[in-house]
Amino acid sequence: MNSFFNFIANYSFAIFFIHYYIILLVHDIFKYIFHVNDVVLINDFQSLCLWLIIGTVKFIFSFLGSLYVCIGIKK
Repeated sequence: MNSFFNFIANYSFAIFFIHYYIILLVHDIFKYIFHVNDVVLINDFQSLCLWLIIGTVKFIFSFLGSLYVCIGIKK
């Protein structure tokens, strides 16, 4: 676990500048390709779960995308 945090710390400065653009890219992919919008009316438990799942998947793609772009640029 310590090596993971060390790895992230080495790329944190680059991630700070790149993550915004990766988040926009992931948002557009979900919006235009998968037709998933950020505006979700949470009326019941099922829509809450859907909103949490979509948010988690977008976070994972944004995090890994930012990390891979930073690694590619640094190498």
